[in-house]
Amino acid sequence: IDFYIRTISLNLAFYQSTRMAAALGDAVVAAHTIAINIWLFSAFFIDGYANAANALSGRLFGERNFVALKNMSKTILKISIGIGLILGLIYLIAYSKIVLFFTNDPVVIEYFLSVFWIVIIMQPINAVAFAYDGIYKGLGEAKALRNTLLISTFFVYFPMVLLSDYLGWAFVGIWISILAWMLSRGGFLAILFRGWLKEHMGK
Repeated sequence: IDFYIRTISLNLAFYQSTRMAAALGDAVVAAHTIAINIWLFSAFFIDGYANAANALSGRLFGERNFVALKNMSKTILKISIGIGLILGLIYLIAYSKIVLFFTNDPVVIEYFLSVFWIVIIMQPINAVAFAYDGIYKGLGEAKALRNTLLISTFFVYFPMVLLSDYLGWAFVGIWISILAWMLSRGGFLAILFRGWLKEHMGK
């Protein structure tokens, strides 16, 4: 049930972003779709190490080896962030070329390039969130993942979307809201994990 609620929160954010992009016109929703697909490609790419964190954290937790668990989490984070930085660098180098794989429409390209820098910035941020996702799944801490998504979606993402719409940030505002959403996801999980480690290592 916790994972089901978490998935609903996750999808609500994506649905709302697409809904707002569609309201801004066909060219914007086309650019948004391209950006989301690149974002998801990166997410699945980085998520491979999150799956490793899932398996390793579960095993180490079962062994009650919290020192190794702490060290493993640091290693997974470093590798994931490194992959995120490499992806971001590749995207930066090919900044104006990647979109040509999807469209030749100059209006769509213009809209896409206006937000692609945000997608690039998000790569290492996503890496942190996904790494902790994997660790928490391995620990069986479904409630922490559920609560993090609920807080990030309803108390960070949606207020940020409304604020950006009020300020007239339009398409860029949608992606700034997604950036804030991912920052809060990774940040909350990092803080919770430090507390979890401190509690269990003290026992």
